Amino acid sequence: MNLGQAIRAARLERDLSQSALAEKTGISNSYLSQIEAGKQDPSLETLQQLSAALDVPPYVLLLKAIHETDVRDPDQRRFVREIKHHLENVVDELYAVKS
Repeated sequence: MNLGQAIRAARLERDLSQSALAEKTGISNSYLSQIEAGKQDPSLETLQQLSAALDVPPYVLLLKAIHETDVRDPDQRRFVREIKHHLENVVDELYAVKS
């Protein structure tokens, strides 16, 4: 999952359309669409706006976006693989952001 997919999952979990989320954050619908498609990375300010509108801390979206292939060291990659599932379950329960 990438950051755009994490944002999309949080948006859908909250039954928000792209246009409704774009309106809540003050960004264009096309920009949000590009973010969710992984064609654009949001700025930190935009990530904070999206997080606030989704009522999810930015670190939750970043956690959901990390993938084991993002980590180069094999031992750390194995650690990410082992712990990510457990962390995601906790996050899903607290913030309702399912993959």
